[in-house]
Amino acid sequence: MYKIMVLTIMKLSTLTALGSDNVCLGFGEEILRKTMINNNLLIQCGVRQGKHSPDFTIIQKTPGSEIREVFQSDSAMKSYKVSVIQAGFRIEESLNLKKFDPFINFEINCDEKQCLIGNYSCLIKKQTNKISNTMHDLQKKIGKRESNPPFVDTLITNAFNDALAGNKKAKNFFKHGMKGLGLDGGASETYMTIKGDISRLKKAKCW
Repeated sequence: MYKIMVLTIMKLSTLTALGSDNVCLGFGEEILRKTMINNNLLIQCGVRQGKHSPDFTIIQKTPGSEIREVFQSDSAMKSYKVSVIQAGFRIEESLNLKKFDPFINFEINCDEKQCLIGNYSCLIKKQTNKISNTMHDLQKKIGKRESNPPFVDTLITNAFNDALAGNKKAKNFFKHGMKGLGLDGGASETYMTIKGDISRLKKAKCW
């Protein structure tokens, strides 16, 4: 889900026909932020939804006037804080919990040819083996072997939050993959999204 996508979407002639204000057409309702880096225009497209945007796309307009998608937010599970920095954008990422509590940030930087995601940094405030009933509840529901048992996707998200806080059982739950867990539907999608998060956390040296 977090693969860097550098796909040519449309040429300048198309943009000209649509009008320059429509550069975000197909990516969001409006331009939320933009900055020029090495002759590339880096743009956050989306809808204004308060301080922490859950649903947006970062696009690049190249010196050759191609439009490329660089990053797509995960509005179902995450919320974000996007800031303009000298090198491009910095993005803080949080689980969709009651408060904005970012666990990782990363940057989108541009050279003369392309804009890429990198410079991952860990924002986790580690604790020691946080005590929680989440893993007990989760294993109990999975153990019933029902098809799509209720609230499993929520419990998996909570287990990830516990793992970030230092819970060893929760961390081990994500160690070996889904084989044998019997997850499907929304629970499977949530689990695989978190596995993608873990790969980025490893890059940030905080997993």
